[in-house]
Amino acid sequence: MARNALTIAAAVLTSCCACLAISWSTQPRAGVAVVDLDEVSRLLGRRDIMQQSLQEKAEQTQQKLTAIEQNAVGQLEEARRALGTAPTQEQAQKFQKMKQSANLQFNQIKQKAEQEISGHRQQLVAQFRDQARPIVEKIARDHGFSAVMTRNETFLFSYEQTVDITSEVAKAMAALPAPAAAPARKAEPASAAAPVEKSTALAQPVVQPVKHETR
Repeated sequence: MARNALTIAAAVLTSCCACLAISWSTQPRAGVAVVDLDEVSRLLGRRDIMQQSLQEKAEQTQQKLTAIEQNAVGQLEEARRALGTAPTQEQAQKFQKMKQSANLQFNQIKQKAEQEISGHRQQLVAQFRDQARPIVEKIARDHGFSAVMTRNETFLFSYEQTVDITSEVAKAMAALPAPAAAPARKAEPASAAAPVEKSTALAQPVVQPVKHETR
């Protein structure tokens, strides 16, 4: 009889401990989750797609700038020939001002083109972050975290691997349908096709509060 009582008591104690463990594991814990959005974009192949889009934009821009430059050079050359071999001082000064004006206009066009490229890059990054945000928030909330910080080695000194939700975010986003490509903004000529550097905008340290659902 005593042995049966001890057995029952042990079973009850084990059951209580199990319930306590479950209760403890589901308690919200204050803290910050960590996600590496650059790594998520790499795992999903989105980083390569964004780089390709930027490169195509840069190449189109270079073609437009080259056409504008050639047109301006042609007009200046035609104006210079019209002056003949012995232009007056007034004609020479007028031609010099025309040349300076053409250079100024081309530099302004080139500057605007560079802004167009930068805007296209920001648009691509914003589209990816907007798609990732609700998934990041849900996963962080499921783990009981109250905020999420994007990983950046120059800002985030150290953290526990248990708070890194990067792989879970990548897995969840991989199950989503591919988003439509962000349309390139139409520019009057866009920027010169400079080498496209790896975007670091995804890795900016941003603390995002997690919106907890009311139950």
